[in-house]
This record gives sequence, structure tokens and C-alpha cells, in this order.
Amino acid sequence: MISLDPVPTPQAAKTTDLFFEPGGLLEQHCTAGGIDFELRPQQQNMARAVADAAGFGHHLAVEAGTGVGKSFAYLVPQILTALEHQTRCVIATYTITLQEQLMHKDIPFVQEVLGRNFKTVMVKGRSNYLCLLRLQRARRNGRDLFDHAKERQLDDIHALASNKQLGDGSLQELEEQPDHDVWGTICAEHGNCTGKRCPFYQECYYINARQDMMDAQVLVVNHSLFFSELALRAEGAAMLPPYGYVVFDEAHQMEHVASSHLGIRLSLYQTEYWIRRLHSEKRRGILSVLKDGKGTFMADQAHEAASAFFEAVKTHFKLGAQKGQQRVFEPPPIQTDLPLKLTRLCDHLKSVVQTTENEDIQAELKSIRNRGLELRDTVESFLKQSLEGHVYWVELQGQRRSPVLYSAPVDVGPVLREMLFETVPCVVMTSATLAVGNDMAYFRHRIGADECHELQVGSPFDYSRQMQIQLPVNMPPPAAPDFEDAASKAIRHFVNESRGRAFVLFTNARFMRKVADELRFDFE
Repeated sequence: MISLDPVPTPQAAKTTDLFFEPGGLLEQHCTAGGIDFELRPQQQNMARAVADAAGFGHHLAVEAGTGVGKSFAYLVPQILTALEHQTRCVIATYTITLQEQLMHKDIPFVQEVLGRNFKTVMVKGRSNYLCLLRLQRARRNGRDLFDHAKERQLDDIHALASNKQLGDGSLQELEEQPDHDVWGTICAEHGNCTGKRCPFYQECYYINARQDMMDAQVLVVNHSLFFSELALRAEGAAMLPPYGYVVFDEAHQMEHVASSHLGIRLSLYQTEYWIRRLHSEKRRGILSVLKDGKGTFMADQAHEAASAFFEAVKTHFKLGAQKGQQRVFEPPPIQTDLPLKLTRLCDHLKSVVQTTENEDIQAELKSIRNRGLELRDTVESFLKQSLEGHVYWVELQGQRRSPVLYSAPVDVGPVLREMLFETVPCVVMTSATLAVGNDMAYFRHRIGADECHELQVGSPFDYSRQMQIQLPVNMPPPAAPDFEDAASKAIRHFVNESRGRAFVLFTNARFMRKVADELRFDFE
């Protein structure tokens, strides 16, 4: 007999069907645990489409409405396929909230229902991890690098690390966050790593995290880390281990995040932070450790040039209270010696590296010098508009209202097509909002996913029966002093009106806790 389906269905797809079908693994688990279960055909359709994409090796864009259960619909088939082919899948989200939900709720639940053994790791960037060697160096030269308060921060972190009380060694494990300058001096850096020659190699937090990634089948990352790593991967400095499948949840943010990592951003703060690592007004920094008078003088000159340059940018584009940003259509005629000052300072650092015998100092200065050359190149790229296909602009930001220089690709599609879609066998993108007029062609074109299957599934909710739109009147603007009290009263009213069937979204965690405390006794 001739088969009507000559292409065999991958085993992962069969198990995916078994997971979501009526009376399947999911319903059996929910019934046994006393959990309410409701069959969602939209979720079934999405899960099978993801399974086919992973099994047959093509890309997929899925627009799935609210309530579909997108995370289960991509987790189950992607995890099963990764296990079947003994590779890894990467799950990339835009928000930390969704990352936490996946790590602590959705993935453990899926693992329990499937009864499969696999490892999941939430990936953090290298600079999130403490470097024990840099911590040792910093404490050795603490008085020349920092004031007394910052020295105490070093001592506190050292005590936690020595007593094995730092968990995975990441910044997020610290209850009291150190000063930015302090962490920047002791965090893991690519240019500062001595690898297996490091005396702390066996206990290195970052190396251990890398090993965890190598042992994992599921890697959870945020969009920002994924695209910054993608740029590093193109330069041969990949952080993530090899993977075969990628899922982008909240995929409507892909273009924005990719664009920010494929362009430039430079501020006075970034430049000052780099200079402070060398020398500051309080005679702190690595050049102070070396008692390098010539170097500190050159650092002061670079600082003056940076301040003058950013002030000149602000003046040239007439930025101020009435005008916070400006497109830059041609190379601006701004005269500055900042690139020259940075070059001379970096040349001096190179000579210091060649003459000093202290390996700790050498490693730090090499890393700092490389960053200085990057800053110089960024200034020159902006002034010359040398990045082809980029749009340029300036924007006032921060409490100091200082200008920040930006560039971004006009079209990230060609870059992502080459670096992502032509490299990874299966990329799945999902969100509640991908289509324009029931067509995802615009979204796919903008991100370079020209060869991509599409699926649109609606929401299981009956909006005409289950939803109302009510707009409170006479509400003060969000910035007004009485806004929070008015919002709290409105929330109380609508929760009562809905008889408690309300889900309240906040943009501010502090305000959320305040409202919860105020209204807690009203609804108990």
C-alpha cells in the first residue's frame, strides 16, 4: 500500500499530541491533582505546529491570542525535540517576569507531567558573575582604588565568597547591591580572564555557570543577552553552547532589541566611568596604584575633552527643555579632540603594560585599553556616520540631561537573516501581536524571516461575554500627587463590580504593594 503520508511524523510530535489531546497526559495530570482542566484547541494547534517546525527543521511565526497557553505550547514540543536529538533549545523572553514564570512554574510543571529528566538553566551575562581573581586584585589595591565605604563593600563580598554564601556568585545573589564602580572592578570580563592559568579556575563562578549551560538541555535567556551574544558569536566569542532550536516569546520586541545591540550607544557617563577606572578626582584608580603622574594627567585631559565634546553636542543640536532629541542626517561639524586624547591615553596604557611586571596590572590595563579604543571608535563612527545603513540620533537622558549618541540599523532583517535564520535550523517566534491586518509579512520582513511558516490562533476567551471596557472619569494624570489615591479607589470599585474576578496590572512594584496593603482587608 502506498502511504498517503510518506514523511514519518517525528516522535516528539506524536508525544506532543499525546500531551495535549483529550484524556492525554496534561488532562490526566490535572485530574489526578485536582486541578481544573479545560481543553484549548488553539493550544493544541500551536503545539503541533511548533513540533512540526522543530521536527522538520523550518522557522515558524505564531500569533496566539490571550489565554491560549503559549508557553506550554512551545515548551513541550521544543523540549521533547531537543531530548530526541540530544541538543539544546533556547527560550528567549523580553521580560524578567516571564523568565521567572518559565523557570519557577511552567518548566517544572511540564517536566513533572512529561516525567522526563532534563536540566534547565537561566543564563546570565558574564559581567553578572563575580571574578575571584579580580576581587583579590581589588582588595590588594583597595585604598588606591576606592574610598573607605567602597573598600568595605569589597570586604563584605569577599566574606560572603569565602564562606560559600554567594550562591552562584552572581550580582543578583547579593542582598545589598555594591556601587557600580565596585562591581565593575570585580566582575568577570572577557578581556580579563586568564582561563586555566587562573588560581581560582576550579571554583570560578562563571566557569561553573558555563559548565551548567553545557550540561543543560533548556537555556532560558532574555532577548538582550541573546542578541548581544549573537553579535559576539559573529566575532568568534560565543558565550552560549551550541543549540539547535530557539523560541522567541514576546517576539514583537525582537526588532527593537536586535537593533539596539547592532548599533551604537555612547554617553558621557560611560566615558567618565571608563576614565574613573584609571583615575578620578579623589586620586583613585589603577594609575594611582602605579603612581603614574603622566597617565593621570592624560586621563584628566581625556575627561575634559569628553565633557567639552558632549556639551558641544548639546549646543550644536540645541537640545534642552523644549527639545530632548534630534535626528542626525549628516556628519555633524563638531570640532573635538576627544578621539585624539583617547588614542594617546590608550597608547600610554600600552606602554605601561609593556613595562610593568605585575601580571594583575597587565591584565586590567589590557582590558581597560581595549574598552578605550572601543569608545574612540564609537565617537568617530558617530561623527563620520561611517556605519552603512544606520540611522543616527542624539537624545537627552538621565538626571544630568546629558546627550547620548545613538545609531541603529535602518533594517536589521539582512543581519538577522544571515546570523540567525540561516544558521539555526528552527526559530519559533510567538506573541499575541505579530500580524498587521491578519498578515505577518511585515513582521517577518523586518526581522529577516522570509522563509517562515505562519500560524494564527485566536483566544479561547469569549470576549463579548467575558469582558467589559470601563473607563474611569476625572482621573488625575499619572504624575499628579493624588493619582495613586484615585487609582486605588478605582481599583477597589472595579474589583467589587466584578465580584473579585479581576486581574490588576501595574507598571510600578512599589505602587502594587501599596494598593495590596490598602485593599487587603476590604476583600478578605
